[in-house]
Parts: sequence; structure tokens; C-alpha cells
Amino acid sequence: MENTANLNVAKRHATKEIAILEVYGRSYKINSRLANLSITGAFLELTSSNYQPKQGDLVRITVPLQKVNKTYTLHGQVVWSRGLGVGVSFLKDKDLHALLTKSTRI
Repeated sequence: MENTANLNVAKRHATKEIAILEVYGRSYKINSRLANLSITGAFLELTSSNYQPKQGDLVRITVPLQKVNKTYTLHGQVVWSRGLGVGVSFLKDKDLHALLTKSTRI
């Protein structure tokens, strides 16, 4: 019988790109570094922060790539947070909108 436990794990790529993490509902930016990246998410190491992102936080990740003069913006949800490390699962725009709308309803 074939082991299917690892079939759903996206391949991770190591990186050292600078990233700015913003938590929706918070007014400040968190400096970080992308430690690894996959098609489904990322691991970020915080370099300075007044706020420790928590599981469930919705975030925007801005990655300025100076060597190619491009900036990428990704949206996601924190799936785990330990010390200065944060795991983020990427969200499609429609899913982000649905979660933001749901969280702001009274």
C-alpha cells in the first residue's frame, strides 16, 4: 500500500527575502524575513514587532524584490505562531474578502 501522507504537502523553497507583515485590524507593520515559501504558504521570521501574530489573524505580506524592481503582495491567515516564527497559509482574494466581511459583521 502506498503512503499518501505526504502527497498534500507543497514543496518548500528556502529564501531570505525581506517581507513586511501587516495584520488586518492593526495599524503597524512588522518587519520580517521569509524563511521558506511554497505555493500554499510561507514561514516568516519576525525581526521586529510590537505585536505577535496569533493563529487565525488575517495578514498581508509585502515582499519588495529590489534586484528585479518588483513588489509582491500576498494575503493569508496565520496557522501557527511560536516565538518569532509565523506560519501563514495563503488566501485567494475572494476567500480573504469573505473572512474580512464575516469578521466585521455585528
